[in-house]
Amino acid sequence: IFSVFPLDSFVKIPVHCMEVVGDPTQRADCHNDMRTILDENSDRHWEMGFIERDAFYKRANNSYAVVCAAGERRPYGCFILTKGIIGSNGKIV
Repeated sequence: IFSVFPLDSFVKIPVHCMEVVGDPTQRADCHNDMRTILDENSDRHWEMGFIERDAFYKRANNSYAVVCAAGERRPYGCFILTKGIIGSNGKIV
């Protein structure tokens, strides 16, 4: 997705995940997988933030687009990505 949906380099945290209910410091397997995907498919380190469950749903409700058919079945496989821009040279600005 990152080849056609660049992350926003002008915000501190362009990737948000839902916190694990009852243990906000725990990282679910899908969180770790997203970290790996970000690191392996980008020219920079992108910060990931974690949002409490109800606040995550509220923020997702105000999103421009929601993709529901990603095929992820593990818990906490929900992410909010902030879209950036691709410059005329084809690189993320």
